[in-house]
Amino acid sequence: GGLGGVRSKQTTYENNAKYPIKCYLCPIMSNGKDKLAEFNSKLDAQVKSDLQKKIADAKKRSLPSFEDYSFFKLVADVEAIAKKLKLNPEAFKITQPPAKLKGTEGVDLAFNVGSVAREAGKDPEEVAKELADEITNLDVVSTVDVIPLKGGAFVNIKLNHTSYSVGVLDEIKKLSDDFGSFNEGDGKVVILDYSAPNIAKDMTAGHLRSTIIGYSLYKIYEAGGYVSFGINHLGDTGTTFGKVIYQYNKEMSERGDEFKNELEADPSGTLMRIYRKFGEESIKDPKAMDEARELSLKLEQGDDELIDLWFKIREWSMECFYKVYDKIHVPFDGMMGESFYEDKMEGEVQEGLKKNVFKKNEEGAVVFPGQPLSDPSTGKENPNVMKTRVNKNDKAEDMVWKDEIIVKPSGGTLYLTRDIATIKYRSTDLGAERLLYIIGKEQKPHMMMLYNIADQLGICKLGKAQHIAFGHLNMEGKKMKTREGKVILLNDILDETVEAAEELIKKRKADTGEKSDLTAEEKLIANKVGIGTVIYNDLRQDREKDIEFNPDAAKSLDSGGCPYIQYTYCRLGSILKKAENYSDKFEVPDDISQVEKKILVVLSAFPNTVSEAMKSNSPHKIANMLDSLTQLVNTFYQSQDVNKAPEPLKSFRVALVKACQQVIRNASDLLHFEMPERM
Repeated sequence: GGLGGVRSKQTTYENNAKYPIKCYLCPIMSNGKDKLAEFNSKLDAQVKSDLQKKIADAKKRSLPSFEDYSFFKLVADVEAIAKKLKLNPEAFKITQPPAKLKGTEGVDLAFNVGSVAREAGKDPEEVAKELADEITNLDVVSTVDVIPLKGGAFVNIKLNHTSYSVGVLDEIKKLSDDFGSFNEGDGKVVILDYSAPNIAKDMTAGHLRSTIIGYSLYKIYEAGGYVSFGINHLGDTGTTFGKVIYQYNKEMSERGDEFKNELEADPSGTLMRIYRKFGEESIKDPKAMDEARELSLKLEQGDDELIDLWFKIREWSMECFYKVYDKIHVPFDGMMGESFYEDKMEGEVQEGLKKNVFKKNEEGAVVFPGQPLSDPSTGKENPNVMKTRVNKNDKAEDMVWKDEIIVKPSGGTLYLTRDIATIKYRSTDLGAERLLYIIGKEQKPHMMMLYNIADQLGICKLGKAQHIAFGHLNMEGKKMKTREGKVILLNDILDETVEAAEELIKKRKADTGEKSDLTAEEKLIANKVGIGTVIYNDLRQDREKDIEFNPDAAKSLDSGGCPYIQYTYCRLGSILKKAENYSDKFEVPDDISQVEKKILVVLSAFPNTVSEAMKSNSPHKIANMLDSLTQLVNTFYQSQDVNKAPEPLKSFRVALVKACQQVIRNASDLLHFEMPERM
């Protein structure tokens, strides 16, 4: 098994969970191209069938609407007031008050009217007072204050928690795991391209960010009512394969059985080693690169022996990839490598020539002529992406247009050629409403060219596909490398972080005089803490920034880390286990503490947090909310007694603890790390 295809998604996971693998085994054929065509035909049919099943299942799912949430009801009421006053409600955003803003003690929600006032040509303080006078009349509002600022004014809202917060707690109890979800997507398809390791090379730390960010966005879009469809765009063709095959043949010829034994013991590691060794060989012998290119072209043209070897190498690599995906519990709806699009490129190339999007140059290559490109992320034109300097010291105005090669004079294709066929398939054959490419930020010029070409070909309008860029994962401040042997393997990162969590458990057991051997439950806890630390450490930071990897984060219970969140969740569970003699029917007392009010506001705004994370493709917004909530919860249970509180306070606090646990679980699920029941 492991030749390709699809993995089914599971909603609950056990340690080292295994996903079923659907394999597309081909009959033995003498013709390599026929074998590959049969392989891809089965994959195409299965993927389309699975997508239609997901679409059908989505129609059966009943998600809440924005109007079902107290927070959005309040927002809608304020927007209605703004329209009544002939103001643009889209010009302001209701949030929790900024921490640095003075005069916000006890304030639950706030918004700045500076932009809406300027748009209306009015004085900001006057606009703020007009809005405040109207908002005060809402049932869920207690008081409204205005704070003038230079160039604007804040409207500060204090809620009537006896009415507002009862609704919030009821919503969380009623919606349970669906609290925070909404039906904005209405069953439309979003295809997410994430992970994308290269066959014949190990998964390294560089693949971690794409995999984690991609699958979190997958879950966030599902929560938003879309049909998420995750595709792993494997790098399984191109010059890399020519290099590996060249070195494979050389090793087999020179070392025979010894090399075979290495492959059997560690196929992926051996393939990675010979890929790096080719780099050394090509320096000594420049002809090696020419031979590798020739092998790559022969493979693309369907050489029987090379395609048989390609299947073997692909299978070895897939087995190793799945070991990593099993550890972090990340599934895919389709494992569709670049080779899937081999028979789909020629049609797009000919269409581009026909529409004058492409042209042939004097050397016989098909090119996309240098030109200004539209940047879908800004909506503006970027004049320099396809320009280059003739001389190193040329100024910007001296740069000249550079054509981008689509097909080499030899007939060989490139990444861009395959990417054009890929975006056509996803946009038209699979009928995606949106396409998200979770790819490193250094690929921005490539992605911009792809989107402009697709728009000019009429296969995908600008804006439909988005580049979800992310920064580098660094180790000791340096970007991790893959070619010179200085490589940090993803498997090692995961193992090292789990081991760090195990060490902490052993130390704590030793401190209390217990045997340091870990029980099965303790190993499971360490696994959840370790893997969760890797995931949360990434997602809590703005995806476009470079981040630092530190496995020792799994040993820290300080706020801002995954173990702190998991510990908070378990502490809430402990409180609930001890709770007794309370009523499920409760009211929110008038005299609840300030920290309880803050918690209720954060809980109520969680659906809005998910919505904002989806709009900006930014999982860190959910992570930031989770960090704030757990810090507030820790303050709450250290300062407020639950089980010894008098009624009706006790029943309210039990309901609040249940709601906090539910929202922590929902948020961590969207970020894709697990909560243990005991720490």
